[in-house]
Amino acid sequence: MYQIGISFSDDTLKVATRWDSNRDGKSLVQSIFESYNLRSPTPKIALSATLRFCRGVSKAQFLNAFTDAFKGYDQAAVENFQKAFSELIVGEIKEKDEFVLYWIDNGQVVVSMNGHIGSVLTDEELNKRLLEVYIDPKRTVSLELLHSLENNIHQAN
Repeated sequence: MYQIGISFSDDTLKVATRWDSNRDGKSLVQSIFESYNLRSPTPKIALSATLRFCRGVSKAQFLNAFTDAFKGYDQAAVENFQKAFSELIVGEIKEKDEFVLYWIDNGQVVVSMNGHIGSVLTDEELNKRLLEVYIDPKRTVSLELLHSLENNIHQAN
């Protein structure tokens, strides 16, 4: 459906490399979220995920792909997530369309599509689950991405 790339800020990369050298039972996602300075007067992008579509899909197909990740979670928060994406999608998602998810170090996520900034997701737990979809062994939709990250994080500078 799409290719994905993950980009870490310098601060988040430091957290990830410390996590890689310790592996103290915490997940990478947990380590990243614990590092956030939720009181910072100037929030910064901690990491981003770029989703580039390899084929066209409907809005419903895309949104339904997250159903398992949010199973059992607060329905109002899930609806806000779906609304944030729905507002950006006009018609169908086309080949080469891009979504970028920006995890901010204040616990929020900003969503964009093809360069157009959309809503801000403020539910920190939902935003954590969203990141787990990509980089947590229990929830990932891309084992290839997860293995690449785990095998190469120590080489990043």
